[in-house]
Amino acid sequence: MDLLPATARQVAGQHAFGVLTGTAPDLDRREVVLVLDDGPYWFELRGVSVRGTAARIEPPTNATQVDLDWYGITPGRILAWDYGRIRVE
Repeated sequence: MDLLPATARQVAGQHAFGVLTGTAPDLDRREVVLVLDDGPYWFELRGVSVRGTAARIEPPTNATQVDLDWYGITPGRILAWDYGRIRVE
């Protein structure tokens, strides 16, 4: 298993990500997990994890970095979390 930094976008309702050209093997038709995480403090932590099959796509029109290989994900499982919404009642 490899961990790679990626740039993520929504492209036509699909989760898409770009990895720096030459830093990753070809991910086309491989199982991947895209993790988007946000929030500086534990009570603000939120994110989403998308597991599925990657397929090479054209770079999104709003992509400004040109040295990225872009992939879309056909999701098999999507998980989301928001620790700020967890409350003890």
